[in-house]
Amino acid sequence: MELLKIMSVTQFRLEFTWILSFLLFGFPSYFIAGIVSTGFWEIADAGTLMFFWTIMCIMNILFCTSIAAFFSKATRAVFMAVLFYFVGYIIVFAVDLEEDDIGMIGMVCLHVSGLFL
Repeated sequence: MELLKIMSVTQFRLEFTWILSFLLFGFPSYFIAGIVSTGFWEIADAGTLMFFWTIMCIMNILFCTSIAAFFSKATRAVFMAVLFYFVGYIIVFAVDLEEDDIGMIGMVCLHVSGLFL
């Protein structure tokens, strides 16, 4: 990293390269998960399921990189990311989809685990 900074590579390019490499390495597994999930949800369209899995995994990667940007120590960043991530599941189960207003449901859907609604 220091060598790249000496070569005057900007921080934006470094971050963009990390995110792009995570996406490229993970894309085959997202694609396979989309294909396998067609067996679980037979009514849904295969393209929609693959889009769902791809968006969900992209959101996970961007969530982790955005949390990591706020902390200087890796252990603290991992702890906070896990805490924020799993609090989202509790929030999803606390919202009633039939009785709560659309604003509350929309706020829950902003979380990474809101895709499961």
